[in-house]
Amino acid sequence: MLLYFKQIVKKCNPNVKSHSLKLYKKQRNPKCHKLIFLLIIFFGVLVSYSQNSDVGYHDEKVKIALREIGNELLLIHGDSVSRVMPIKKVDDLEFIISFQKDLYIEPEALINTTKASFNKLNILTHNITEVIDCTTSEVVYSYHNNAFEKNNSVACIGRILPVGCYEIRVILIKNMPATFANNTYLISSIIILFLLASGFLLSKYKAQELSGSAISNQGIRIGNSIFYFDQQIVRQGNNKITLTSKESEILKIFSQNPNQIIKREQLTKTVWEDHGVIVGRSLDMFISKLRKKLSNDSSVKIVNIHGVGYKIEI
Repeated sequence: MLLYFKQIVKKCNPNVKSHSLKLYKKQRNPKCHKLIFLLIIFFGVLVSYSQNSDVGYHDEKVKIALREIGNELLLIHGDSVSRVMPIKKVDDLEFIISFQKDLYIEPEALINTTKASFNKLNILTHNITEVIDCTTSEVVYSYHNNAFEKNNSVACIGRILPVGCYEIRVILIKNMPATFANNTYLISSIIILFLLASGFLLSKYKAQELSGSAISNQGIRIGNSIFYFDQQIVRQGNNKITLTSKESEILKIFSQNPNQIIKREQLTKTVWEDHGVIVGRSLDMFISKLRKKLSNDSSVKIVNIHGVGYKIEI
């Protein structure tokens, strides 16, 4: 998908004829930019959805976490035989853990076990946990856990509740910031994807500034002409100019180095010597033909730098 996104961005790249920001704005394609924006939103929603696709199984996850809490409390008590009774769901946000046999409860162990079990199943929630005496139905210990605070201040964690019949009631606070977490994921995804797309476009535009030409449909803009190296043609409006392979290679070097002096030795070596062919004055002949073929474009001029080489002025 990221590769597809990059291809869309590449197709939307404007044909910049100069380094003017105003001209850049005129030549950009609004439809393409809207498409990029919609893709960014789509990817953000997709990421957010993938992170929260198990919302429909929230109750089941809570029950699994609570059963694990009950099991850990029994093991701490030294009981690996008796059972944790089925988790009771009192209402949408209230659950009760009960035990087959009596046990003692360490508040610190209860707090740590609850956190670990909820984190293990990626359950982000505020909750109130109460330890209830089965015989009196009174709350003998309780605390509030904020899933988004690293350090929750809890009282009386060092006082162990003696062996007795206990139930543990866990109340999930309805105003929990789950939607905030989901939206944070969505917003973060959109921002990251937007920055990636912006960086890609800016790097492309900067590269065009450095080369002095703009790529359009795999063509290189040279002045008011577009040069297609692979096809060995230059288009000037509706006119198509056919080039020879050598002319194309020479023009490619010029297009990559606009307004810079290219030494004769560099042109000769790149175009001829690297192919095992060494010539004398052939370069001047090809330059002359190339200059003639580009003569209709007044914004392009191939200049002879006496005793040094050539320069294409755009």
